[in-house]
Amino acid sequence: SHSDGGWPSVRPSLMRDELSRNTIVGGVRVETAIQQVEDELAKWQCNKYTHITRAVPVSAVSADHKSVIKLETIFSRPAQDCPVPVAVVFVYFNLDTATGALTYQFEEENVQHEVSGQSLAPGMYERWLDRIIGDKLQVRQLHDLATAFEQTRLEPPPHIEEQADSAPIDAGPRLPTDPAVPGPGGPGG
Repeated sequence: SHSDGGWPSVRPSLMRDELSRNTIVGGVRVETAIQQVEDELAKWQCNKYTHITRAVPVSAVSADHKSVIKLETIFSRPAQDCPVPVAVVFVYFNLDTATGALTYQFEEENVQHEVSGQSLAPGMYERWLDRIIGDKLQVRQLHDLATAFEQTRLEPPPHIEEQADSAPIDAGPRLPTDPAVPGPGGPGG
């Protein structure tokens, strides 16, 4: 229904490509999987970061992915003077609904960490997020991330110098000055 002035009603809690919290995968409700991730994140002691966790659809359904709930947590550090953070960190979680195993990896890294298994030392999570954010900010400073197309659109307009002898705007068009052409602007003109 469009009861609010013609705009379709959208649940604010659902982001693009997000699984509903009521979806059941392998006998486990997505909301339960999100809570398991949140319980793990509470142990990370990343107090200076804000985060959101959501379940994302599995793109390829194969035999080994049937019972896995894929989740992502986005960490950011908004500040009073910069409420929209310049860089964020993604952490990808997988909950195997058949075994109950919860694993995760930090974006762009190959190491698969296991909750209650191979993982970072307590208190190291915030430093790990700091390092990833720091790397992103450093890359941002070193490289102009605009595409070639964007660069052609971002160039400042050419500098136009005013000539001291330019005519007032209401004087009409000026003709070129050419000594070989008689008339206005030429010899005797």
